[in-house]
Amino acid sequence: MMQKWCGVGRLGRDGEIQVLPSGNETIKFNIAVDDSYKGANGNWVERTYWIPCSITVPSLVSYYKGRLLKGTLVWIDGKLVTYTYNDSNNQPRTGFAIEVLNMHIISKPASSQAYNTPNAYQQNNQNITPPQASNNNPGMQQNGNIPPVNNNSNTNNSNQQSNIPPINDINTELF
Repeated sequence: MMQKWCGVGRLGRDGEIQVLPSGNETIKFNIAVDDSYKGANGNWVERTYWIPCSITVPSLVSYYKGRLLKGTLVWIDGKLVTYTYNDSNNQPRTGFAIEVLNMHIISKPASSQAYNTPNAYQQNNQNITPPQASNNNPGMQQNGNIPPVNNNSNTNNSNQQSNIPPINDINTELF
């Protein structure tokens, strides 16, 4: 069974870069997501949930390093992971976090000087999109580089076979 979490929220603080014992970097941050419902008295009740997130995929860490600032609205695709810790009474507890596999910045904080002044990377890469880093993406290389698209194929070649079956070959009993 596949386990997946998708959500949109705002960063509650700047992303914190940590170096793991292996030497790899990770970015940790929390996002706020809102929920509202009608209470028993008929009034709307709003709740905010703080969700801890971490980015461990090297290509995503290098892309988002310095870009995750407080107030940034982000879309996150990831999976729910658990961790254990001891509380203030030294009792074992279990926590939950999102391990980020794909992420996009939806909007930048208005007061952020880092986004208002483009750096050399932003000036040279105006239309760059973040790498798609998921375990289901066979095109992602181990070192985090996305291989170039092979444009040498002849799309007009009628002898090429498609992996997509004709519509009448699809088993419609499954739908």
